[in-house]
Amino acid sequence: STIQLRVFAGVFITTPSMVTDTRFRLSGWNGTWDYAFTDFYVGRSEPSGIFTQQVGHHDGDFKINTFIGQTNKWIVTANLEWDIPRVYAGIFMDIGTYSEAGSFPGSEQFVYSGGVYLRTPDRTLKVYFPLFHSSDIKQSVKLNTTTYWETVRFSLQLKNLQIIKTIRRVII
Repeated sequence: STIQLRVFAGVFITTPSMVTDTRFRLSGWNGTWDYAFTDFYVGRSEPSGIFTQQVGHHDGDFKINTFIGQTNKWIVTANLEWDIPRVYAGIFMDIGTYSEAGSFPGSEQFVYSGGVYLRTPDRTLKVYFPLFHSSDIKQSVKLNTTTYWETVRFSLQLKNLQIIKTIRRVII
């Protein structure tokens, strides 16, 4: 079995420009937030639909789309993915804190989310099914979604495809 641990910590020394929204986020990026076009997004600018559920592994890399944890000060997160042996599936857990965490009555200093994922053998595609959240994230999800399926996200890592690796070696 494979266990992957990703840790992210970021701090802005000066206040970032609001011309491009470069705040840190607990949620992994969607196509709109990929201001440098570092990843391929099937529905980069789609306002709704399944392609808006694509997540890029950046910033806090939470696998749940939440407006909690957007900050232009500092953020610290950890993401764990544990492949289940002999099955193309695994368990994920995300935990983090940020500069404004716990500053509102009833809010939490640390937030978390977790669940299970399905993946292709080469890890090009992963589909994340969240199963539990801290109360702040649970409230955000309740306010911004109407069905469970709106919380399911997927990761498409085309750079994992052998053809892309071959092209990169030839060109670069």
